[in-house]
Amino acid sequence: MGIQPVIKIENLKKVYKLGAERVNALAGVSLEIKKGEICFLVGTSGSGKSTLLNMIAGLEKPTSGTVVMNGTHIEKMSERKLAVFRQKNLGFVFQSYNLLPTMTAAENVAMPLMFSGTKPSVREKAAKKMLTAVGLEKRMRHRPTQMSG
Repeated sequence: MGIQPVIKIENLKKVYKLGAERVNALAGVSLEIKKGEICFLVGTSGSGKSTLLNMIAGLEKPTSGTVVMNGTHIEKMSERKLAVFRQKNLGFVFQSYNLLPTMTAAENVAMPLMFSGTKPSVREKAAKKMLTAVGLEKRMRHRPTQMSG
């Protein structure tokens, strides 16, 4: 038996209705991503890249098809269950960083752990570890406006 996919998408379709017009944002996308694989989505503007990412993250529901992450069908989950699933299983890196300008880098990184009830000392330690891992150990107390992109 081979390595099971971390993400498995089958025949994913998304149709948006704009007045009388129907826009096929995704028309039967299927793919598998296994643990350790790196996947790039490339395409022209309007080709469905963001829609596909939103489906994988459970931010949008598909018109049809399946999205399975670690064996869990997320297209069938309620919004409440999706929120918990995302908190425990997903991380987002946005094009615009969405950092809170009044918080330090360490506070911004630690903030998601606050929502899971993690103790402040554990949050701080985890944030320091993550910032060190990406070479930002000297910038932990800097605010977003004090750092370059």
